[in-house]
Amino acid sequence: MKRGFTLVELLIIIAIIMVLVALLVPAISAARQAAREQREQEQVQQVERGDRFAFRLPYKNVNTTVGNIKNFNALEAEINSLRKQIQLLEEKLNDTRPGS
Repeated sequence: MKRGFTLVELLIIIAIIMVLVALLVPAISAARQAAREQREQEQVQQVERGDRFAFRLPYKNVNTTVGNIKNFNALEAEINSLRKQIQLLEEKLNDTRPGS
């Protein structure tokens, strides 16, 4: 008795694999498109949040003249505070990522 596969059997297996791949490609493409759209939507939301947040900063009251250093210092302190908060959030994010 011979052991192994015939050429016809191998061709049938290859055809089945090709059909399965042909079914998976559109699904993968759709998933990538959905992920791309989700990422774009999140970016738009981040910009909207940033715009809303920016209007709460005291920069509207900042005068560019030399005599109004007090508002500038307040703005600089607020920016530094925000930088620290961002740094803390980035550290938390790095701590929660797997493998870190």
